[in-house]
Amino acid sequence: MNPSGHLAETWPLRSEDNPSSRYFDNEILQSQYREGIFCGYRYYDTFQIPAAYSFGYGLSYTEFSFADLQAEDREDSVHVSVKVKNTGAVDGRAVVQIYAGMKDSRIARPSKELKDFASVPLKAGEEKEVQFIIDHSLFQYYDVRTKSWQVEKGTYQIMAGRAVNDIVLTDEVILEGIEDAYSTLQKSFIQHDAGMVYVSDHDFVQMLGYEIPKIRSARPFTANTTIRELKESGFGRFVNYAISKILKLKMWHNIDDASVFNAPIRQLLWLKDHYSWDTVNAAVAYLNHHGGREFMDVIRNLKHRESDS
Repeated sequence: MNPSGHLAETWPLRSEDNPSSRYFDNEILQSQYREGIFCGYRYYDTFQIPAAYSFGYGLSYTEFSFADLQAEDREDSVHVSVKVKNTGAVDGRAVVQIYAGMKDSRIARPSKELKDFASVPLKAGEEKEVQFIIDHSLFQYYDVRTKSWQVEKGTYQIMAGRAVNDIVLTDEVILEGIEDAYSTLQKSFIQHDAGMVYVSDHDFVQMLGYEIPKIRSARPFTANTTIRELKESGFGRFVNYAISKILKLKMWHNIDDASVFNAPIRQLLWLKDHYSWDTVNAAVAYLNHHGGREFMDVIRNLKHRESDS
């Protein structure tokens, strides 16, 4: 067998190279996408960040060559064709990847984006022509001013390659569309500090179009409150301490701590043989009030579930 898989993600050299690394903190339960549209390979490729293995990377026991890339705009889609040949001595499967990027765009865009791909079986020495039809909708961006999807008028590069950083052939098409493209995102917003993506609060507000939402208080607790947020109460701190001790036991060594502490209280419903919404609501009421009546409600609901089972 000849392996033919290609990566569907980028493998960074460091975890800090991930564009979201600075703003996805386990302690802060607010997800801030300060990297905007520059996520995944769009970030590494556009800002030329070295990676251990790039998006689309793959290995084979044979070699493939590309030739005669042609791209043509026809009514509501771009038709692309390219010839791929197995130039080695072993049968294999080529993964032909088609990317597109706009030249001289008026708005911030990734250098290139994957638009289509095909896995093509080829015997040693065999050549095939591969065809793609890329709908115009795949060239659209979201215009926050008009609140609609738009195609920006201009010249687009159509690229064929083996990976996002291994482009073999390029052609161009001119697409009709709007000329006054608008975006709140500017490429200059993406800065780097200590090797990580940094976007200032001022620039992030410009990107959002409104003030950064304040992180909500955990009190009063709800079914969506996480285990970590329960630290705002004395009993919640005890719960967190107890769970941290349990997770250190050898039998739980494969459990990711963050996934446990960031789980909401309602996740108890996964154990539906023991808990119901009544149980969850009773537990939330007790955590908020610590009253004897609320505690007895929790006990009654647990007993009710046991009798049902």
